[in-house]
Amino acid sequence: MDELNKEEIVDNINNEQAKTRKGHLILKKREGVYEESSKYCLFIGSNKRSLILKNFMYDIYSIYKPLTCYMPKAHSNLSNIIDKIDKLVDICVHNNCSFFFSVFSTKKKPSRFIIGRLYNNKILDYYVFSLISYIPLKLFPLSKEILYDTKPIVLIQGSYFEQNETNRYVKNILFDFFKHKNVDTFSKKSIQRLIVISAYQKNNEINADLGKMYK
Repeated sequence: MDELNKEEIVDNINNEQAKTRKGHLILKKREGVYEESSKYCLFIGSNKRSLILKNFMYDIYSIYKPLTCYMPKAHSNLSNIIDKIDKLVDICVHNNCSFFFSVFSTKKKPSRFIIGRLYNNKILDYYVFSLISYIPLKLFPLSKEILYDTKPIVLIQGSYFEQNETNRYVKNILFDFFKHKNVDTFSKKSIQRLIVISAYQKNNEINADLGKMYK
């Protein structure tokens, strides 16, 4: 029997198990990635941001590290950052980052921050949030004793996240962002951080809280 070519093998093994070595190799290449690698995040400053926003970004950076690339200085080429997503993607790709986080402020839209993620070196999605209130980490004395490279438990709660598909995507990106590095195993003693994200609706306004608890 003549050796089957690649196209014939693909047809034969579609929804079936491969019976030849070449078929196994083709199936292996077609399989998805079961375990994603830990994701690095680019923290970058826009050209306009307040001191509060700078401190807020630094605290989020502290929570996320060591999987980070930190560029806190103002970037003049990132004015109107929403229109410069392609530029952010290029910087992420150059620094091998799958996430980006930035803060910006304008007269019409003060105290904003943006979280975005990449897939195959292209923009997957991004979301813009307003910072309403903020308590710096330095006001919590125990935060200095926490090892920031430990994997946290992430709890996301609130019916808002299940109201529609967009809200579910927001829930997904927040969990993906804060879950930190991938680990095979962990012990009870290694759990030092709990990150709680809550969302609720009041007077037709959506409010979200990011809480962080320490052991």
